Amino acid sequence: MQNALNQLRDWWTNAPRPTRIGVVGGAAGLLMLFIALAFWAATPSYTTLYTGLSPSDSAAVVQTLK
Repeated sequence: MQNALNQLRDWWTNAPRPTRIGVVGGAAGLLMLFIALAFWAATPSYTTLYTGLSPSDSAAVVQTLK
């Protein structure tokens, strides 16, 4: 494990600046994508159950759902 970390550190120090900027930018982009996907997945989707109900019928449906 230490050998892999040393190889990564050596690659990072020897990599050109544009490559390092690309790696950091790509990692930041992936993080933002994962956060956006988490928010999208956690957002409930609502649909209309009934239309054209009278106020009393609508109130009865609401009470049943509560």
